[in-house]
Amino acid sequence: MLERRKTQRFPAFLGGVIMFAQDRASAECIIRNRSDGGARLIVHNSSFVPDEFELMIPQRQATLRARTRWRGYDDLGIEFFHADEDGSTRDANAARRIKRLELENRRLKRRLRDRTA
Repeated sequence: MLERRKTQRFPAFLGGVIMFAQDRASAECIIRNRSDGGARLIVHNSSFVPDEFELMIPQRQATLRARTRWRGYDDLGIEFFHADEDGSTRDANAARRIKRLELENRRLKRRLRDRTA
């Protein structure tokens, strides 16, 4: 079988809550495996879960934005993404890369400032 994931997934067995409709609706789920960029969720009758939602993971004290990549009757493949201030979205890998580059940029500016002082 051809592996199409960008990052490796690891087994998990975590309880989660899928929040949608501006947090007025929810569905309990089980996170069966997870990577930095996504996860596989077990949820009864996944057809009621919207394409974009928030996944709350109480054991990790985390809430992540997610979008559905594939759907079975009782499971979903999802990817994590971040919503920017203007409402646009970007994938989780791009967000991590941007954060890392911003940190590197600040570090380089400090070095340059220290050399010219």
